[in-house]
Amino acid sequence: DEVGKRIHPEYLLKYLANPHGTKPGTLMPDLLTALTPAERQAAALALTNLLVGTGTVPQLTSDLQAGQRGQKLFKEIGCLACHAAPDDPKTASKTAIPLGNLTEKYSIPSLAEFLQEPHKTRPAGRMPNLIQENKEAADLATYLIGNVEFKPKNPNLKFSAYHGSWEKVPKFEDLKPVKQGEAAGFDLLLAGRANDFGMRFEGFLKIDQDGDYTFHLGSDDGSLLFIDGKKVADADGVHPHTVQSGTAKLTKGMHALRVDLTQGGGGSSLTLEYEGAGMPRQDIHRVVFLTEKGPPPKSATDEVPGFQFDPALAEKGRVLFTSLGCANCHQLKHNGEALKSLVAAPALKQLKPGQGCLTERGVSAAVAKNGKGSAADLLDAATKSSAPVPQFDLNSNQRVAVTAALSAPVPMAALTPKEFIAQSMTAFNCYGCHARDGVGGPARDRNPLFLTTIPEMGDEGRVPPPLDGVGDKLNPQWLQHVLQNGAKDRPYMLTRMPKFGLPKLNELTAALISEDRREGAPPPKLPEAEHRVKATGRQLVGDKALACIKCHNFGQHKATGIQAINLQTMTQRVREDWFLRYMLDPLAYRPGTRMPTGFPEGKATIRDVYEGNPAQQLSAIWTFLKDGAKAGIPEGLIANVIELKPEGKPILYRNFIDGLTPRGIAVGYPEHGHLAWDANKLCLTLIWHGRFIDAGKHWEGRGPGSQGPLGDNIMKLEETVPLAVLESATAEWPKQPPRELGYRFKGYDLDKDGRPHFHYSTSGFNVRDFPKPVPHGKDANFERRISITAPNPVSSLYFRAAAGKIEPQADGWYTLNGDIRIRVPGSTPVLRESVGRQELLIPIVFVKGKAELVQEIAW
Repeated sequence: DEVGKRIHPEYLLKYLANPHGTKPGTLMPDLLTALTPAERQAAALALTNLLVGTGTVPQLTSDLQAGQRGQKLFKEIGCLACHAAPDDPKTASKTAIPLGNLTEKYSIPSLAEFLQEPHKTRPAGRMPNLIQENKEAADLATYLIGNVEFKPKNPNLKFSAYHGSWEKVPKFEDLKPVKQGEAAGFDLLLAGRANDFGMRFEGFLKIDQDGDYTFHLGSDDGSLLFIDGKKVADADGVHPHTVQSGTAKLTKGMHALRVDLTQGGGGSSLTLEYEGAGMPRQDIHRVVFLTEKGPPPKSATDEVPGFQFDPALAEKGRVLFTSLGCANCHQLKHNGEALKSLVAAPALKQLKPGQGCLTERGVSAAVAKNGKGSAADLLDAATKSSAPVPQFDLNSNQRVAVTAALSAPVPMAALTPKEFIAQSMTAFNCYGCHARDGVGGPARDRNPLFLTTIPEMGDEGRVPPPLDGVGDKLNPQWLQHVLQNGAKDRPYMLTRMPKFGLPKLNELTAALISEDRREGAPPPKLPEAEHRVKATGRQLVGDKALACIKCHNFGQHKATGIQAINLQTMTQRVREDWFLRYMLDPLAYRPGTRMPTGFPEGKATIRDVYEGNPAQQLSAIWTFLKDGAKAGIPEGLIANVIELKPEGKPILYRNFIDGLTPRGIAVGYPEHGHLAWDANKLCLTLIWHGRFIDAGKHWEGRGPGSQGPLGDNIMKLEETVPLAVLESATAEWPKQPPRELGYRFKGYDLDKDGRPHFHYSTSGFNVRDFPKPVPHGKDANFERRISITAPNPVSSLYFRAAAGKIEPQADGWYTLNGDIRIRVPGSTPVLRESVGRQELLIPIVFVKGKAELVQEIAW
């Protein structure tokens, strides 16, 4: 499909006439082998006209700097694993897949499009996608094509380019063009920029017979089609590629054609097809010419004698395409439907060794018998399904091997998982980068060309990792993702893992798991709540324990040493069972790795965490890393930390705090229990233990962004003001912001110990919210005293002590979301279901206009 937009017509003609001579080693068979050179050329010309009718190859002149960038890309991102560099014969080893004459075959834009979407053209997936953006594809294509100065060989339109921004197609006749000239097709590259431009194309449309014709105009952004000065199709406006159609009654002869386009931002495209008077829908460029005189006369110096798109020859090509067997291997849509082959292959058991394509020179049985061989005879024979025998240019060893396979007495047994893995890795050339079972890895002549940005990492930082045990190591979902979509988990390694995009790779994933999977002991039970386990894991990863952050990045935070693989994606990529085994002895899983063990001879080097139990320590690290991007930043990772340490008295920090509105107030207490209170929502939003907060983000430079707590066991407690008047105990808790409900923040005051008492009020009552830390082991819990005064009686006032998943415990305690314990002594709580979650409500009872309750919070 659309091969006419990818490959030069001259190359198509040459290749079809002599596939093995044009590209030695190609799997494309020669179907015209029985013909004389002149007859072969005639048949190839018919097929070429069919294929060329699918589009026009866009053109672009080479850019020296783009070519230099492309050369660098080719030698860095992994192209060298399969292909030899065009300008470096030293890498042309026996394992290189020949590129062929790309300059003769492609233009820069058409090769760039192929490199960016190889699976669109080659759905088998063996050509993977390594390109990440349009610019890279253009740079790489420029390098591979080489120095090309484009001058349209067969211009068929005049163009005018305009620079500016319009929401609708303007009247270009009132504007001054920045550039004018001749174009071959709707070449938008001639505008000289990617966005904010307009173009006008003008030519003459040749109509062979009177009739009604429908035109299909497609563009991104807006476009208009005019024939003989009358608007026929309107696709104006700002939009992605959109096709609009229009009909015109045209007489035989030449008609003035004009297409106007405006392009804003994003992608750009312009297409025009037509149909009518017995003509199928097709690209219009083959019947559009530069002047009213039509196509220029042929010159004796034309590279392709007689080549000019000919609908009659294209129809003969269509017959050949279906009758020769081309449609058995290739898809080509005609009038929206794929052409179907008229050639059916016999069953394998009917084949006779030494005959047909296994002869030294395949010939057509029908043509050989008749003693003819003209192009007309070929077409006649093909139409009657007596297609020529394909010539695959097999050598004697290959013919012997195929003959032996056909002569085998029984079908081959199904491949074992190990055999299937080896076959797949060979077919997709995984061995060009990766080793497995002692096979593969970069060839000796290419090995030095695999590069890294961190030379200190050695081969581990530049050569793709071995795949031994990969089915045991990676999560099945991640393994499948990597094979289908590629990955860039090792930014220091310039070679990229490509995107293969082939559904059959599901089978490879299953085979790798079947062959490699091991199961170790189940994860150990840990002696504390999960949030405390995460805090322990964070401590172990930090620079005062196992110091994983010395080598490994943590999200956007760079390691303090070499920049090894990111810890935040660890649990997404690898299996927990493998991780627990690997960390005890990395060298057993990857010989030569620089990864040390913190557990020499299976013993922990950190003795004061979980009594030095290696399994529990590793499980704590895994539990911490499971939070991914939400995990707290390990200690020692952020440079220029301005840590606020509440020693002796609390510290109040009023700034932008993660999870709060801009009116957040963080309070750090010497007891190592801290909170963040929201003055907009009038609630206690966050509580945490350990370290208080880092002021570096706000106290350095312009101080942008929000800052999260520096400590551990971070819990979200309330999302809005916890006091509300309800019509009944079953009424829904108010959703409006507190200010809309009449609440006003009245500031705070400090007691003699520097602890804040927060104040707010409504028209009916005043509130004082006083959270006080209570030491508990090395951390602290909170005792929160809520005092309410009301000048007039207030009924149906409730305090919402908790909202989420709530479970009653002994002694009046309740657990919130499995992590926080809450109790309100002396109250009669109401536990209810509301809006898909549970709420714990405390009715407020006033005595002489006053009410008070104490909320105990432990976690």
